[in-house]
Amino acid sequence: MLQIIENILSFPNVEYDTEFYSNVIIEKAKALALSGKVTQARNALRLVNCTKTASYLETSGLILFYEGNIEQSVETLNEGINDALKKYVSASTDSAKWESYQHYLSFLSQLGSIFHSIQRPDLSLELWQKAVDAAEQLKLYDEKVRLSFPYIECLIQYEKFEEALYILENMYKIKKDDKNDDFFWWHYYNQKSVIYL
Repeated sequence: MLQIIENILSFPNVEYDTEFYSNVIIEKAKALALSGKVTQARNALRLVNCTKTASYLETSGLILFYEGNIEQSVETLNEGINDALKKYVSASTDSAKWESYQHYLSFLSQLGSIFHSIQRPDLSLELWQKAVDAAEQLKLYDEKVRLSFPYIECLIQYEKFEEALYILENMYKIKKDDKNDDFFWWHYYNQKSVIYL
């Protein structure tokens, strides 16, 4: 991925297309952060001019988290959630609404992951529920299934076993004919066994 991005950045005069260049740099920063090169990711992000976009806020929140700045990361992602909702409400076309709502879903998921990773299920529970509801509204059913697992895990931590089982069985109805989705079946049987224990 990084090599592809570097190839794109090597195109002549690519930096003069400010929006495109910024988007490519943001993707580079995200790829660097996910590969553990957080300092390089931060340095790359400093080259971006368009700092109010959803993709910038998502990547900035990710880097802040990896840098250990949890409070700033949460603040940045909440800014992204609020901005995505405002754009959704004000959007005049279906495609613009779709795009802003996808960003809203991404911010919820990312923020839920952060709270989950710092052992705050009380904070992540509502976020995961909103993310699952958003995926349902967008008819992104595979995404809904993926997001349901951390939501179910939070419910289990709160010993809300009946609710967790209800959601798990609804996910089964969506995926019952997809026998090749190892990710789903591993999590399904693992979480079901935890509920019954």
